[in-house]
Amino acid sequence: MKKLCPFFAALVLLTTATTHSADWPTYRHDSRRSGVTSDELQLPLSEVWTFRPCFPPQHAWGDPQPKPIETHLELPRVRFDDAFQVAAADGRIFFGSSSDNTVYALDAQTGDLLWRFHSEGPIRCAPTVAKGKVYVGSDDGHVFCLAAKSGKLVWKFRAAPSPERVLGNGRLISLWPVRTGVLVEDGIAYFGAGVFPAEGLYLYAVDAAKGKLIWKNDSYARGGLGTVSPQGYMLASDDKLFVPSARTMPAAFDRDTGEFLYHRNFSWRGIGLFGGTHNLLTSNLVLTATEQIVCANQKDGEYAFGDRLPANLPTDGARRIVVDGDLLFTLTGKDVLAVNFDVWLSEQEDRKRISGLKSRQIGARNRIEWSKEYLQERGQTTPDMTDKEKEQAAAEVERVQERLEKTKEELAELTAKLAEETGSKAVIWSTPCDHTAAIALTPGYVFTGGSKSVKAFSRKTGKETWSAPVDGRARGFAIADGRLIASTDTGTIHTFVAGPRSEKPGMVQLRAVYPDPRLSAEHGWAKTAARMLRNAGVRRGHAVIIGNHDSVAAQLAGITELAITLIVPNEEDASHARRRLGDMRLLGSRILVLDSSSDFLPLPDYMANLILVAPHLLWSWPPEELLRIVKPCGGM
Repeated sequence: MKKLCPFFAALVLLTTATTHSADWPTYRHDSRRSGVTSDELQLPLSEVWTFRPCFPPQHAWGDPQPKPIETHLELPRVRFDDAFQVAAADGRIFFGSSSDNTVYALDAQTGDLLWRFHSEGPIRCAPTVAKGKVYVGSDDGHVFCLAAKSGKLVWKFRAAPSPERVLGNGRLISLWPVRTGVLVEDGIAYFGAGVFPAEGLYLYAVDAAKGKLIWKNDSYARGGLGTVSPQGYMLASDDKLFVPSARTMPAAFDRDTGEFLYHRNFSWRGIGLFGGTHNLLTSNLVLTATEQIVCANQKDGEYAFGDRLPANLPTDGARRIVVDGDLLFTLTGKDVLAVNFDVWLSEQEDRKRISGLKSRQIGARNRIEWSKEYLQERGQTTPDMTDKEKEQAAAEVERVQERLEKTKEELAELTAKLAEETGSKAVIWSTPCDHTAAIALTPGYVFTGGSKSVKAFSRKTGKETWSAPVDGRARGFAIADGRLIASTDTGTIHTFVAGPRSEKPGMVQLRAVYPDPRLSAEHGWAKTAARMLRNAGVRRGHAVIIGNHDSVAAQLAGITELAITLIVPNEEDASHARRRLGDMRLLGSRILVLDSSSDFLPLPDYMANLILVAPHLLWSWPPEELLRIVKPCGGM
């Protein structure tokens, strides 16, 4: 660890939303996603309990290709559901599950399950807690407001324009999933629905107490020509909403009216890779950091400044950041840094110059490799060549060798110039740290998360003062009521409190309650269906069961590999079925329960390998509707 420069006065101030100091009511603490709390933790910390789910998080999107494209290797930028991110308030911890479609409330002191609420789709973003209520959005196209103490439904808002569903990454979801989370500010709940501009996009503001619509923007998809894809946690300034848009910069909307203001994007060839779902607001800037820090003006979205890393050199950039007053703390994968924001801003021209030198250096190295490959593979003469062809080949080899020597000289010159560059004067301290996945800030410490561990560093000196092992990669933090809560990519939630460990940490693990197959009079249905599928050579696929027969669905899940959709004609029976299947740990992972009493089955065309209909419901749906969803070849 080296101390590199003194502390300077700040230009940029961070203004966070007002919350109780002991609470962490939403993702990264507040609507600006600051990751900063005034609640202090006293070190050392010891683990008191660990929650282990039955299933890990299931991502909406896969990773980028693991090979360079146009000489650069892209890092995952659409990562808002890689852990069960939590909100913590009033002695409770809340999180949603992308694997079993469920919202959970745990006792913060013991980790005991207090209540759970089931939706009809994956819940990918952390809940927001405000005034005794819990707000979540689901891939089923709805937003739910729940009582924080009991989990009872207060109101439900359908953000999707219709109940139409599609298969997305193996899961049956709404064509307009809610993947922005629910941002609650000044008694108003904001959220977006939809992913693909061609299918329509929606942005809403509703009364947080009653769920009544205040405004709706359903035009910013621009008939499929829009550039926004609302995915990731929304942010709010005093007058604007910022909607993350997958691998691009966030889009801005007027907070009072929902009017679309701008969605700026830049040339990655000019400034390097940018965008993603990890964003935060300062008083006048929007900052994003996945491969490097890029800052845009809140006023108009124009590029302000950034790391300016060459696009083919993404590994030297920031991965996670927090800003508090005049200090910026960042993880690079090699170090954790404390940076004076004002000085860093003043070094913009230096970064542009160094970026240009690095780009030219990389280009020179690539040209050298290409020239060597040419000389080895194509720069040879062969016996079947004519004299003229040999003469032309020799001339080309001479030109390549001449270019190779000049490029080597250029590379040596560029390397010498880069060696003369001094380190950034903005860096206050730098400490080795390989963490890249999570960062949070208290008045005294910087907490970081990475592979199999969490750590704490002194905010003033950068000295590592504490660490603890975790299961998987720590992807998110909450700090509330004297507790550090770490969420990992295995779905595990670790909770630490001040003081040395006095006993072995408690383990909270949900276990399945399976029914005895012999007790089910309907078991024969499932066995007959399984036998029919085996005879048809079908091992995987989708089954649809129409009727209140969750036991049939459970039995079929136990003897086949089918993904099963259970259609229940009324909401009360559907709720009971979800609860029973949730107890068996089959909900979401294997079985989806839908409430549908209309003539329309909210399912994609040709999805079902098997359809089972309860006899008394056989004529409740038009035959053509059943034929619409069965596979034309091999479905039954």
